[in-house]
Amino acid sequence: VAADVKRGMLVYHFGTKEQFWKAVADNIFNLIADQRKARVSVLPDMAEREGIAMIIRFHVRASAQHPEISRLLAQEARQQSWRIEYLVQTHIKPGSEYMKQYVSKALSLTEREFAHWYYIMVSACATIFSFEPEPRGHCHRNPWQYARGHVVRAFPSLNRSIKTFTLINS
Repeated sequence: VAADVKRGMLVYHFGTKEQFWKAVADNIFNLIADQRKARVSVLPDMAEREGIAMIIRFHVRASAQHPEISRLLAQEARQQSWRIEYLVQTHIKPGSEYMKQYVSKALSLTEREFAHWYYIMVSACATIFSFEPEPRGHCHRNPWQYARGHVVRAFPSLNRSIKTFTLINS
């Protein structure tokens, strides 16, 4: 979408293309930051299975509402660069640290096991939404129609916990 903004104004406001890129990336990740903080604040009061189910539901919803986050990561993660380093250090690590502590403790995972769990969870939650045109063309359905079944199949040990909540409205 064209913003009808002169290049000189961008340079004046942001200074460099790198600063402009960082501002755009920060804006994209900040779309879900407050939602994540609200959920993290209630995790200590939840049963572990319910807390893990809430984490998964949050990631499904965030991926569905903001597929641009996964698309940006998919684009930047193809090669080592200052951009992927910025995303990892500024958003990915800080945003997943609570999850690492909570899930590792709840499921008795080592650091390596958590890394596998994390990437399976992120992929299972995000791919169907970030690749939205493909599932629409392949299966002729909106990805939201698959969301519950997709997550339940990806995390069978949590089936009961996930099924007791709606993915869209909780």
